[in-house]
Amino acid sequence: MNGRPPSVETTVFSSSLPRTICEHLKYLREYWGVENELHYTFNVICFEDASRIRKRNGQEINSAIRRLALSILKSDTTIKDNVRSKRLTPG
Repeated sequence: MNGRPPSVETTVFSSSLPRTICEHLKYLREYWGVENELHYTFNVICFEDASRIRKRNGQEINSAIRRLALSILKSDTTIKDNVRSKRLTPG
């Protein structure tokens, strides 16, 4: 391909839960699936990565407002559409 060998990544964690490796992997994939979905939502719908807020605690305040807005949009049942379309709907 590009002359470089493929990279290998090893992740190590410890747990006191009596689970098999497959059960641990399933749990970790579910956890990161939720995490990644949340980050995707903030980045795509709320344009969080494009934010230019840098001073003082503006980032934390704006993040809290985004989470509140996202929570309101997800709980709104008056419009049967996805969150992105709900955000763009006037009124």
